Amino acid sequence: MPRVLFLCTGNTCRSPLAEVFAKDLYPGSQLVFESAGLQVSGRQSASAGSLKVALEHGLNLELFRSRPVTMDMLIETQWIIGMTRSHAAIFCSRFRGYHDGKVGVLGAPGVDLSLGKSSPACEEVDDPYGDSDETYTAAGWQIRRLVSQWATEFSGA
Repeated sequence: MPRVLFLCTGNTCRSPLAEVFAKDLYPGSQLVFESAGLQVSGRQSASAGSLKVALEHGLNLELFRSRPVTMDMLIETQWIIGMTRSHAAIFCSRFRGYHDGKVGVLGAPGVDLSLGKSSPACEEVDDPYGDSDETYTAAGWQIRRLVSQWATEFSGA
């Protein structure tokens, strides 16, 4: 089944929220929504802040465990979506030639960077790791809003 892979650094804060929000916002989609990180250290749970934000939205990340991007994840992945332009660029530099889908940035819905295009100026999601509850809440609302802007790509797929 085709999938969308949300990408951040450690896969404990931003990309797990994007994953759970996409599952919530697009329940009828034919896509599988997952997340991974570029610098994952072990299988960690979602950060306390992300757990709290998910609960505030009526969602649950209790069973979530972080994982690094692997070659197996790239099979049938239609979109790799980074939280920042740097995530997309790092992914492209590491996995060029191994992924034949699209690569984008959460703040630039539908813009495919996989063909070596420059990343457009766009909204990025700053890492809330270790910051206040307010910062996590703001990041959560930002991520949910940005995921909702991908409706054209996710709804009918």
